[in-house]
Amino acid sequence: MKRKFSPLRRPIAGGLLFLGLLALTGCEGERGPQGPAGVLPVSVNGSLNNSYVFYPGGLPVGYQVLQLELSGMPTLPELYVNGVAYPVTLDLTTGNFRLLEYLPATPGDMVRLEVNFPAEDGRSCCAWTDLILPDSFALVFPGPDTAAALPLGADLEAAWEASAGADAYRLVVNSYCYYLDAQGQDILFSYLLDTLISDTAITLPGSVIGPEPAGVDSILSSTIGVQVRALHGPWQSGDPGNVHGDGVGLIQAWTYGGYGGRYFVP
Repeated sequence: MKRKFSPLRRPIAGGLLFLGLLALTGCEGERGPQGPAGVLPVSVNGSLNNSYVFYPGGLPVGYQVLQLELSGMPTLPELYVNGVAYPVTLDLTTGNFRLLEYLPATPGDMVRLEVNFPAEDGRSCCAWTDLILPDSFALVFPGPDTAAALPLGADLEAAWEASAGADAYRLVVNSYCYYLDAQGQDILFSYLLDTLISDTAITLPGSVIGPEPAGVDSILSSTIGVQVRALHGPWQSGDPGNVHGDGVGLIQAWTYGGYGGRYFVP
């Protein structure tokens, strides 16, 4: 389904890794679900993705990056991914436990995360979630050939394949046009859209992504970039978290779909 993107529509910031607490856990002992004053509920937040840009030399094929932050844990928790134990580290600044790990997994896989920890009264607690890594998919157009031209004022159409397991798609479009106006003044136009949508196509008006053609005498340089990622997990405002059991939180799984580009011509 193709969506016509209105210039009045405000982009929704996408790709948030760590969100606020969504509910209270029931693993605080006899003092009630909220526990004693000043004690936070146990929460697990993070992401699983295959496009971690900070990995030196690029992410190895067949691996995903798992980032987690665990808060409210009374002691060192045990973390399992598909039954395999992974060590967590204590952040002395925040008092939370963290994990940054490269997991052997590919798009389309099911991943189960379990966090085991003792309650203050000694009972065993477990917070867990089941994630689906969105299946492999590709950006259909614009394609990777950045030599393709787009006339000023023309709409930009973007479309991508559906990804099995995806709940939404993160679309990032950025453009710039460095040009001279009729008076010879050099002007830089820039545009950025970073949004989450459930459709697999979108149309951006030419009046939004580039300068008005009538005001451009000549173009010095320009580019239009389009990237798309598939998302599994809660993504709309008000969605409940997907961490269950003796904890709360939100974990999203991402799969990269590719990059395409264009450049402006008068």
